[in-house]
Parts: sequence; C-alpha cells; structure tokens
Amino acid sequence: DEEEWAKKYGLNGVPLSYGETLFSGLVAVKEDVELNIPIFDPKREQFMEYDISELLLNLTKEQNKIIGVLSSLPVMGQSPNQMQAMQGQQGAPKWIFLQELEKSYEVKTIEINTEEIDSNIDILLVIHPKNLSDVTEYAIEQFALKGGQLVVLVDANSNMDQQAAMMARMGQMASASSDLPKLFKHWGVEYQSQKILGDHAHATEVSTRDSGIFAFALWHSLNKNSFNQDLIATKDLEKMLVIEPGGFTVKEDSKLKLNPLLKSSTQSGLVDSFIMRYTNPLEINQQVKPEGSYNIAGILSGKVNSAYNKRPDPPKKEEKPGEEKEETPKVFQPHVSE
Repeated sequence: DEEEWAKKYGLNGVPLSYGETLFSGLVAVKEDVELNIPIFDPKREQFMEYDISELLLNLTKEQNKIIGVLSSLPVMGQSPNQMQAMQGQQGAPKWIFLQELEKSYEVKTIEINTEEIDSNIDILLVIHPKNLSDVTEYAIEQFALKGGQLVVLVDANSNMDQQAAMMARMGQMASASSDLPKLFKHWGVEYQSQKILGDHAHATEVSTRDSGIFAFALWHSLNKNSFNQDLIATKDLEKMLVIEPGGFTVKEDSKLKLNPLLKSSTQSGLVDSFIMRYTNPLEINQQVKPEGSYNIAGILSGKVNSAYNKRPDPPKKEEKPGEEKEETPKVFQPHVSE
C-alpha cells in the first residue's frame, strides 16, 4: 500500500494522534536512480524551492562537475596542531558553503603554490589569493584561457586571515588583503587591494561603547537597487549585509564585458584598510569621500590574450643538506596565448 511504498523510498512518517501516519516528502526516480527529500520540514519552508531544485539537478546531471578550491584561508578545514590534539581539541571544519557545494559537485583542494591547474577541473574557485607567486597566477590565467570557469573572491581586509591578525597583535605591520595584480591589470580591472569601500547611502547602524549608535559607512546594508534586476540570481534579492568589502571598476578600453551583480551607491568612496586598526569608526566615516558608484561583485566575460609571453620560471627552492634534486623535469600543458 501507500505506506509501504513511502517507507521503501525512504520517506519519514509522522505519527498522528488517531493512529495514522502522515508522510510529507518527495521522491524523484529516473531509471535506476532514486533521490528523495525524506520530509518537508516546516523549519526549512523558505528553502523548499532550493531543496527541490537541488534534488532535480542531482537527478538529471550525468556526472558531478569538479570544483577546484585554491585559497590562502583554511576553507577546506584544518587539522588540529600538536598542542590542540594533546588537549583533545578538534580541528577547524570545512566552511559551510563548501559543504553545500559538495552536495552537487566534487570539490578538490588546489595547493596555494600550484604551478598548473589539472585539466579535469571544471570550475576554479580562488578565495583570498594572498601573495601568490607569478607561477600560480599564470596557472590561474591559463585555466581561464583554456575555457575553464573562474570565480575569484578577493578581500581588502579579511577578518578571517588569522595570520595577519596574529602579526597585528604582535605589533607587526600585517596585510589582510588579497589580489591578482598582474591579471587584474591586464584584464582592465581597477581594484585597490589595500582600500575598503565605504557607502554613506547604505551605511548600517552599529553600536559602539565610545560612540553609541550611528550609521557606519563600511558596513553596507544593500537594498533592491543594489542588485542586478536582469539576472535570475539577483533580481529577487531585497536586502544584504556586506561588511568592509573592496570595490572595483572596469576600464572603458577593457576587452572584457562587465555584468554587475552588486553595486554601491554614488555616495561611495575608498579608505585605506590599515586605519581599521587604530581609527575610531566615526573618524573613518569622515574619511569616506563620495567618488561615485563601485562594483562589489560582477561577472566578466569576453576574450583576452595572455598577460604572459611564456610560462614564468618557478621560484628557486633552497637546497637543504642531504636533499635529493629532482632529476625528472615536470611536463606542463602548452602555453595558451589567447
């Protein structure tokens, strides 16, 4: 009967007071593949459309696309160090958004000093690329020129950069910014990695011990006018809080076309990121001088040539006593110029 079929497909029943069982879930079947949502949880009502779309996507795709993740932050999780392990502490878990991606994609780690991106990577996710070598920046560019999909997330002042935070606590000059300087310049992207974007029109009310409640320009409360109304991904968004972002523009003579996703208002301006360490938030507000609108996120498309004439030489490694030299040279994919 229906109850047996529901249990067979993995649906979870809810006992009712009069002895009946209520099943409220979804089963999707394609040939020999069966996927389900065991129960429609009222707590996930706002995510119902997402959950059903994800189920149908996983049912209809032939195989998982592979996402490569290259990051200077421990986004893929981190094992406990020796001291933490002795104290019984757990390592840092994988970031939640990557756990969500793993439901629909195969996710692989790309080393921060990689010299080449594997050809089986479909999408390359570059998160906080801090102080990358020329060789790694070249590898990222070659991946894109060969038709790979590239997602770059740079930050002018990453609050998750623990190394920079530790150096700052020790009184050392530390940068928490990231950049792809050679590629951005070549692509016509104007981005100042050491500057944070402020926006007086989208300032967010905050409360501080010294200054009380006031609107802080570096915390952006975006509204519907901030989102691209022509893209499905953004047209229904109404609010978003973005904390201390960078901002960028694209030169008029760039070969790439920009489709903005998030934009600031015309009451926006850039301030140096280092002032965050010692300047009162009210004083920071005063340093935000309106310069016009900036892009916070966007999609770049088009055809460009390479920023490199050839593969750059890798950084020279320091030879350690007793360490054997690599006798077999590495074989790389041919250089792509456009």
